[in-house]
Amino acid sequence: GCGSNSNGNNNNHLENNGAENHDNKIEETKKDSATDKVSVWDGSVATDFGGGNGSFTDPYLIKNAAQLAYLSECCKNGNTFLGESFRLETNINLNGLEWYPIGQHMLGGGDKTNSRAFQGTFDGNNCFVSNFKINVNVVNGSDPDIDVGLFGYVNAAYIKNLIVKN
Repeated sequence: GCGSNSNGNNNNHLENNGAENHDNKIEETKKDSATDKVSVWDGSVATDFGGGNGSFTDPYLIKNAAQLAYLSECCKNGNTFLGESFRLETNINLNGLEWYPIGQHMLGGGDKTNSRAFQGTFDGNNCFVSNFKINVNVVNGSDPDIDVGLFGYVNAAYIKNLIVKN
């Protein structure tokens, strides 16, 4: 993995970070990850995670960019991962490719009843995700209620130890 933070008091709380916040805890932990490995995304989507069963003690492992894209795709298709856990195992460079945010309100002129929020626990393991771009027309068409960011819409989620760059 990307390792631990050498200074336990170096947490910066993000207030929104592009995600709609509904009593969620979103944290960022700073760390120099320059020497860690980086998975560069080629636009592909994995068909499974890199291990784990999604429990708190054995979280789903995300070992490359395609597996992170798989998480996004699963949420897009309606899996909210309520009560399930994830851990990022490497730094990820999304290579400037179009990213579909993890968790979204769906089309409907701001109607939030058809939401596909991420509702799990995501431990960034002090790794970073960088270099992504979001085309809002691809995400929500003409819907004025657009959720953008690495995570677009989260509800009852816990995101920790994650560094988001660029």
